[in-house]
Amino acid sequence: MKSLFLFLLFVHFAYGQVTTVSPASNALNISNAISIQVTFATAVSPISFDDTLAFLVQGSASGRHSGTFSFSGGNSIITFNPANDFTGGEIVTITATNNLKDNTNATIPAFTSQFSVGATASSGVFTSTVVQRSAGAT
Repeated sequence: MKSLFLFLLFVHFAYGQVTTVSPASNALNISNAISIQVTFATAVSPISFDDTLAFLVQGSASGRHSGTFSFSGGNSIITFNPANDFTGGEIVTITATNNLKDNTNATIPAFTSQFSVGATASSGVFTSTVVQRSAGAT
């Protein structure tokens, strides 16, 4: 009986939760043209997904990203394709809010993840500039 209770408790808390996210949480040097994929423990309601209230993608330099969603795996895998690339070197925050619903219209627990975008290599050439002030200038 105790085993059955623990199993039911696990199923209750795992239902609808995020099981994987790609890029992985805290991943480094991710491409600026990446799509984001989130896998849920159960099927979600595609109609509850939008990029303004339910599934938010925010770059620390580029700001909020809009985009399109595609669904696979019986609506348990969601891919978000941003309309614009991320900025090199920025941190991207993914937030699945409690406005998301599963296929039974139950609220999905909120989830947040971050990754950093790789910075673009530069020439590393620096120049010096000398500024001379004329006499009497302040």
